[in-house]
Amino acid sequence: MNRVSQIRPPQAPARAIGEVLEFLRSQTSAEVSLSTNGNGDLAIVTTGVSVDSRLVLARDAWIAVQGMTHHGAQHWQQAVDNGCSVIVTDSIGSELLAKMSVPVPVVCVADSARSWVGHLCAWFYGRPAHALHTVAVTGTNGKTSMTHFLVAAWSALSSEPVACMGTLGVRVYERGQMRDTATGFTTPEAPVFHACLETLRQEGVREVAMEVSSHALTLGRVDGFQADLAMFTNLSHDHLDFHGTMDDYFEAKALLFTEQHSKQCLVCVDEPWGRRLAERLREQSRPVMTYGSSDSDVQLLSFGSGVCAVKHAGGTTKFAFSGPGEFNAVNATGAFAALLMQGVSAAAAADAMSAVSQVPGRMEVVSLADEPLTVVDYAHSPDSIERVLQALRSRTEGRLIAVVGAGGDRDASKRPMMGTAAVRAGADVLVITDDNPRSEDPTAIRAAVRAEVDSLITSGLASIEVEEIGDRVAAIDHAVRIAGIGDTVAVLGKGAETGQQVGDVVIAFDDRDETRRALRNKRGDAS
Repeated sequence: MNRVSQIRPPQAPARAIGEVLEFLRSQTSAEVSLSTNGNGDLAIVTTGVSVDSRLVLARDAWIAVQGMTHHGAQHWQQAVDNGCSVIVTDSIGSELLAKMSVPVPVVCVADSARSWVGHLCAWFYGRPAHALHTVAVTGTNGKTSMTHFLVAAWSALSSEPVACMGTLGVRVYERGQMRDTATGFTTPEAPVFHACLETLRQEGVREVAMEVSSHALTLGRVDGFQADLAMFTNLSHDHLDFHGTMDDYFEAKALLFTEQHSKQCLVCVDEPWGRRLAERLREQSRPVMTYGSSDSDVQLLSFGSGVCAVKHAGGTTKFAFSGPGEFNAVNATGAFAALLMQGVSAAAAADAMSAVSQVPGRMEVVSLADEPLTVVDYAHSPDSIERVLQALRSRTEGRLIAVVGAGGDRDASKRPMMGTAAVRAGADVLVITDDNPRSEDPTAIRAAVRAEVDSLITSGLASIEVEEIGDRVAAIDHAVRIAGIGDTVAVLGKGAETGQQVGDVVIAFDDRDETRRALRNKRGDAS
């Protein structure tokens, strides 16, 4: 994969500092001032934008604003050393820089960074979203699957390259080939986000499906962007360490469905949060369509034997789909609905949906046909764990064995619910292990995951077998080793991630590789 810093369009824009100053003055009613620091040439050209001093390239405009822990202006020397041609900052940053011997011009915008950073980046790269058909997907679960389904369907409908942006980075698909670039976030910072879109436009991409996180919406990473279609999949307990309450979490997601960020809206109404959003959008007279397995505009009527039957305004359409579980079939229904809203006929959309393939790290089967069914999935919230395990429970004759861990330095309140989700879903064996403990004590994290499960067992309300194995490799080995024919093993939490973070160190680690290795070892033992 390429470094994030290299996500720049092949044909770089050329914006003079004077143009940047003029745009910012047109963007806000607040004062926009310029400190030349002895270099007053407003014709100096900038060819990129960065918000991270470590990733600044020569002739960049570097944006220095308040971060989560400190102000970016403190890193001015690194940005200058890397070759930035101008610094754009807020009032606090301007005051900090006024005390330093900064050798490049400083533009100060006396307004909240949220009001101008995303819009500056969109303008700088020529507002590339205007030349693309974009679908932006938000929700606690299902974002990656939905974007993957859409690009697979688009690829079946046209030979032109298509792309998705999200948890797995930026991926371009063309004539059966895929190339990808890491971004580091589900939704990258505004400079990277808009640079990605312009890069894709220059590469001939015309359709882009993207995951949009609640963090990105709250922090303004997609400001200056309006999607052709915004999609809502669901909302469940997650990220409350950042948002505080479920209502705040919902309101963050709802930002994507304002006129600022979307032209049309597509909402799953299978749970209360989606119904609440759809009702709000109708009250606002926003163009909205609903989908799901419950009463909706595009409704999943049935699924099974590799076929989904979907009711919509044009009648009932069937299409091939073999993904396990109702939640996967609902995601496929949403992708089908998105194609209809794009103007694709029901018949063509059904043909395109038959091309949808397995999503990396999402219910990904890693076992062979003559082995216990073994899957790897990204599920890392109570709701997603329960959904995945329920889907597997329905197709498992023997024992359901789940490997679960919780991440450190993240929402701690969900940890006990992650353990009990396995109980509710009918798992027979729960193997509790580590999953990116980061700076926290992994023993304490595991104890939190198992606390309520142990209580249920003690009170006689659950009969699940619990194993605690901190070493994730050993935990996967154990789960695979104890599984017999007819059993199912679910390794949950990391999906297609390729690292395990312990402290400040990220160790190369892929659940899929480790699970395949455990299966190979088991085959060797059997022989």
